[in-house]
Amino acid sequence: MSARFILPLLFTAAATLAFYLWQNHFALHGGAIAFPKAAWLGMTVFYWLLLPPLLFTRADIEARLRRAYLWFWLPMLARALIELWLLYGPGGWQYAYGIAHDAFSLVLLLGLYAYCRRSRPALWRHTLAVMAAMFAAEIYFARYISAFNHGIHQADLWFIGWEAPHLPNQLFTTLCVLCLSAWLLHLSRHWKP
Repeated sequence: MSARFILPLLFTAAATLAFYLWQNHFALHGGAIAFPKAAWLGMTVFYWLLLPPLLFTRADIEARLRRAYLWFWLPMLARALIELWLLYGPGGWQYAYGIAHDAFSLVLLLGLYAYCRRSRPALWRHTLAVMAAMFAAEIYFARYISAFNHGIHQADLWFIGWEAPHLPNQLFTTLCVLCLSAWLLHLSRHWKP
């Protein structure tokens, strides 16, 4: 396993744990977060923000695939910066913003997957499909928290804890994290230095 792959992964794991502790003990906004949700958030950061630059800068990956990851990453980076500013800055984030961008990203990734249908290595083409599936799950999670907050458009509560009504959602989140972890293990075995 290459340091170029493992170091961002270790950074993400450490940042996820730090965020989990900070959100549950010091954060003024967003609510408590259960560990599966924090792990899911860590997976999204790695897959959507850190992995794409690792791939679009590699010379051993076909140019079409490199372009696909770059085209996905640019709007994702813009969304991350805007969302963080709205969540922790003026407080203007709304669930609909995230759901709309999630749907856009899902369609974009499916289009990029089709655009790369013959690209090699196939592993990185299939990772586009894994990332698209993550957006389908994220849309479900965002709609769930919005419904839990009774359709209030303004996002004051972004996370959920281990309260009884959320247990099925937390179990689904745990399953998603386990599947993504298995895919990461598969990727790490095929990562060439």
